[in-house]
Amino acid sequence: MRREHTKFMKDRRGVSDALVMLLLLALGAVVVAGIASVLMTKTPKQTAPIATISITPTQGNVLIKHEGGDSIAYTDIQVMVYSYPSMSAATGYPKTLNDADQTTELNPDTLFNLGDVRALSDLDSGTYLVELLYIPTQTKIASTIVTVS
Repeated sequence: MRREHTKFMKDRRGVSDALVMLLLLALGAVVVAGIASVLMTKTPKQTAPIATISITPTQGNVLIKHEGGDSIAYTDIQVMVYSYPSMSAATGYPKTLNDADQTTELNPDTLFNLGDVRALSDLDSGTYLVELLYIPTQTKIASTIVTVS
């Protein structure tokens, strides 16, 4: 019986297969952990706020009103005004919404909130394309063609 026991201990045929399997499992775990750490440490992309903004002409003015959605910092909104249809930038533009004339602000602060209204009163008579851009992402959040009389 002793002889069979030593013979069994010297037979190493299955050992190499088991070691290879353990090494492959360890390698797989390391690869999965590496991929997971890369994916989990990425910061999400910044997106533009979602808001309903109306741009309407009145007598000699263009009113910009926040109709609903996210609040936006005035300094994060760039107002672009182009003569239409030539698409040349109007004098004094671009500028931030913070530089526009304040007409109604329900909660005085630095945010463009629901119900707040700003006016562009420095436009001559004519037709204009008025666009609002969210500065951090350069995303257009509103665009309208208006006629100022």
